[in-house]
Amino acid sequence: MSDINQYLSEASRELLSDRVEALDLEMLRVVDGAIFPLVLSPREGELTDPTECHAWFAAHGETLREALRDHGTIFFRGFSLR
Repeated sequence: MSDINQYLSEASRELLSDRVEALDLEMLRVVDGAIFPLVLSPREGELTDPTECHAWFAAHGETLREALRDHGTIFFRGFSLR
């Protein structure tokens, strides 16, 4: 997909930062104007500590729920949650 940013919901854009990115994978499709599935991953060197990851998820819980509602599915790749 050439530019997934145009298919990200407002909530999913709020999740993106210097710490987290949306991955553009060949499997992605546009369904009802939004990327399906949304695939989030920490940027290289970010959120490598499980405590830090848990804190990020806790801090973004409501926005994650909104993004889930908008995109139908969210895959989380590379987050250190052990």
